[in-house]
Amino acid sequence: MRKSAVPCTLLAVVFIASSGSALSGCGDFARLAGIEKSTKKTEQTTGELNQNTKGMKDSIDQVDGNTAAMRKELEDTKRKLEDANKRLDVTNAKLDGLNKGIDDTRDNTDALVSNTGDTYIDIRQGDTLAARTAHLAGVAREGVQEAKIAEAWKYFAAFEFQFWTGRGADTAEKRDALMAEGATEFLHDLERSLPPERKRGTSPLSEDAGMKNVYALATALDAYNGLQKDTGDRLPGFERMSMLDVIHRGLKAGAALRAGSRTMASLTLAERAVLEKEDVARYLLAVRQNFLPAIPLAALTDVDTRGLGQFLELLRIGFSRWNARLEAFGNVQLESFCAWLDKSLAEREFLQATPASAPAAALALLTNGGYDAQLGRALSNMNVTDAAVGSQHFLSERATLREAFRAKARSIAESR
Repeated sequence: MRKSAVPCTLLAVVFIASSGSALSGCGDFARLAGIEKSTKKTEQTTGELNQNTKGMKDSIDQVDGNTAAMRKELEDTKRKLEDANKRLDVTNAKLDGLNKGIDDTRDNTDALVSNTGDTYIDIRQGDTLAARTAHLAGVAREGVQEAKIAEAWKYFAAFEFQFWTGRGADTAEKRDALMAEGATEFLHDLERSLPPERKRGTSPLSEDAGMKNVYALATALDAYNGLQKDTGDRLPGFERMSMLDVIHRGLKAGAALRAGSRTMASLTLAERAVLEKEDVARYLLAVRQNFLPAIPLAALTDVDTRGLGQFLELLRIGFSRWNARLEAFGNVQLESFCAWLDKSLAEREFLQATPASAPAAALALLTNGGYDAQLGRALSNMNVTDAAVGSQHFLSERATLREAFRAKARSIAESR
């Protein structure tokens, strides 16, 4: 028997004795044994509980240690964040100063760009005017018609709207204003320089010096400055414009006004400028459609080197059968001959499709001295010859161009 169980047994004996009862039978001893067993189990359970309590205390101590370490780490992190915030405040202050400097620089740059743009436009305005003045004087000065046309080409390429860039002050409204200024300048100057009415006409047969200048200007109306190609390459949707395009737009707008499909309020400045001189504009286009066929035909006539002048003389005295010798010209030259005829046909079609007001029609229908009949006769009497030699591809392209030339010449003859 374990030492710890003795007091309990004696206590039970004493209790029984004092109660005046005696132990009797095995049942009482069995109960005593059960009590002893329960007592032992309680002691065991109490030991395990004590052991578990000690383990829990160790775990709590460990958690306390981890919590303290975490608290220290959080305090270190907080201190680092506070230091980082202080550095950010310093950086933000520096950035504020830098942004202000950038804003100041941007303002200065914008002002510089604006001033540079204004200066460029001021210089451009003066330079283009000087160029136009010089080349218009060249048109009047030159004696040979081909040289007059060359000067007229440079004159139209020098209008300021041809130098529009689309940058800075060069807005869409600015371009419209420049085209309006150009049309006003040209049509007013042209009207003042026209010869007296008795010497005016729409045929290219006049010997009047003023009319020869008009022929040159009418021929070069579709001149473009090469700078417009650069602008077009840079700006999607950009449409290059010649003085001919400006005049065409204006006359179309006038026809639309009379048809009721446009209103006065819808007119652009450039359209208004053309319509103010509608009669002069239509007269110039009539001269253009008549003169253009003379340019390729002059090169093709079997005459001396007097070129256009000799051709016009032949028109005056009348053509008999003549040879247009294409073999003397390359394919590129033949292509340009077709282009001149094309332009004449296009102008005739435009004038017919764009009804004129009564005053404009009156001036455009001035007598052409029988030129229509003479030109029609010259084209009808033309015999095209071509003995050119070359590769199969060269001759194939040439055959196409030759037939196109014949067809366009026939169309002009039939329209007269």
